[in-house]
Amino acid sequence: MREVRLTWSAENLELSEFAPLCEICTSMEVLGHLDVSEQGVRQLVKVAFLPDKGIEDLAQVSFLTVEGPLPPAGEPEIGGEGYIVLTNHHSLSTGAIMMDDITVLPPYRLGKNGMVINVRGLPSGVSTFVKLAREVLPPDTIAVTSNDEEHGLANILTEKQREALRAAVSSGWFDIPRRVSLRELSDMTGITKSTLGEHLEKATSITMKWLVGSEQV
Repeated sequence: MREVRLTWSAENLELSEFAPLCEICTSMEVLGHLDVSEQGVRQLVKVAFLPDKGIEDLAQVSFLTVEGPLPPAGEPEIGGEGYIVLTNHHSLSTGAIMMDDITVLPPYRLGKNGMVINVRGLPSGVSTFVKLAREVLPPDTIAVTSNDEEHGLANILTEKQREALRAAVSSGWFDIPRRVSLRELSDMTGITKSTLGEHLEKATSITMKWLVGSEQV
């Protein structure tokens, strides 16, 4: 497993597609990833607006779709701060979610001091993400921060992938012969057959790559 920290300076961001965000808020911190799709990442963010700026200005950023404040909280005031749910369509985000062997680790923040993102996963996946970042938004620095195997797959698989694997193993889906069908497993877990199959396919792929090892970055 490998963990890499990518850092962008404020000056770098101000010359990039993130420039509009720098003109709207003093900081935007991604606290969690709520959902992912090919269209983008649905995120919970904490935002602090510049004076005279607010949620309507944020909604004008081309790569963001703003849903609104996080219930039961109200909409942040002009020049204030609060929690917002939005979907990020930026190519750096959409590129990352298409990779099934890395995890972008929240929280991470864009602000007056620039932006720092930590990525953890298999060496080959991290290497691919770093190459993408260099093409889309070249970082100022790239540093390997960890190569700790202590928690192994727990640091790579998503919670939903782990849940799907646990259910499949305990129900005999991996037994030979198989003791339960994907449809039956879907009924037991309450997860749709297509979604469950996708989780199991990705989790199995990641597990196999992790077991046999990957070439180093």
